Amino acid sequence: MLVKWWLLAIPQYIVVSIVAGGGWGWGWDDEGGWRGGGLMPFLSLVAVVVLLFTARYPRHLFDFLIGLARWCARVAAYAALMTDQYPPFRLDMGGREPRGPEPLSKT
Repeated sequence: MLVKWWLLAIPQYIVVSIVAGGGWGWGWDDEGGWRGGGLMPFLSLVAVVVLLFTARYPRHLFDFLIGLARWCARVAAYAALMTDQYPPFRLDMGGREPRGPEPLSKT
């Protein structure tokens, strides 16, 4: 259990910290330098600016952000030991969540 939770998930943790922001906020830090968030907060800010000027949310940007959020949720579920399925390094953008395995029939 410790190997799965800690050792196997390290690559996922690194990528999630880059994508989701790793706990850093936007703004100035104590030394006077700029600290930024991850890819998701930045793309959300881009979407807000585009929405402000065009009054439309770009569909491709929405699909990409949904894919990133779904993947981060899968990594969180794996890290919290809620599932044994290792999260793949891929995005499921747009549409519906991929179907899981078919339930066993009682015959």
